[in-house]
Amino acid sequence: MKSDRENARKEMEKVKCITFDKAAQDALPEHIKIKMKQAREKARADGCLRKLKAGFVFTGKHFTGKVTTIKITGNTLNVKCESKTGGFTWHEDWDLQHVLWGFEQGEYFWTE
Repeated sequence: MKSDRENARKEMEKVKCITFDKAAQDALPEHIKIKMKQAREKARADGCLRKLKAGFVFTGKHFTGKVTTIKITGNTLNVKCESKTGGFTWHEDWDLQHVLWGFEQGEYFWTE
């Protein structure tokens, strides 16, 4: 195990920017890769949450209309849905964590 760490350290010392060096990325210890992945996921979720709070309009793979956040209370997202055909609008309460997961999985996406 120690030799793996030494090899990874030697690889990383050669690299000035790990972003552009796949071998250096692969050489990172597993616990560092996990921390980096968690940080990326948190940053994406925070960015998504800011957009939801600001009222950015989004849609989804399985819904052709528009969805706008009205209010966030705890883990509940109150939204206004607008159908693309017929001009119908209605309000629903959605689970915030589900919506964030949906953005992460590509089920939901911003229209603007």
